[in-house]
Amino acid sequence: MAAIEELEPLRRSPVRVAALLNRTVANTNSTAMFRDLIVESGHYVQSTVIPRRDHRYTWKCAECGHKNSISRDNIYESHDDCGNGAGSD
Repeated sequence: MAAIEELEPLRRSPVRVAALLNRTVANTNSTAMFRDLIVESGHYVQSTVIPRRDHRYTWKCAECGHKNSISRDNIYESHDDCGNGAGSD
């Protein structure tokens, strides 16, 4: 930021600096909380986020071996509901 501030008097219009949130964890409140804190401090945050690729947030079905991410979209009432074709021959 110091380099940007140093050159600011030479510019016709101010530089717009944007933050890009990366390595975010899906379906958590922390991403929104940090976005709000950055915006409240006067900075611009891009709407795009780059999620963290982490095998710890996946699970493997013991019955069929299908891998799913851990998210509210992957909660099923039964094994037949999971949509990977298991249980439906």
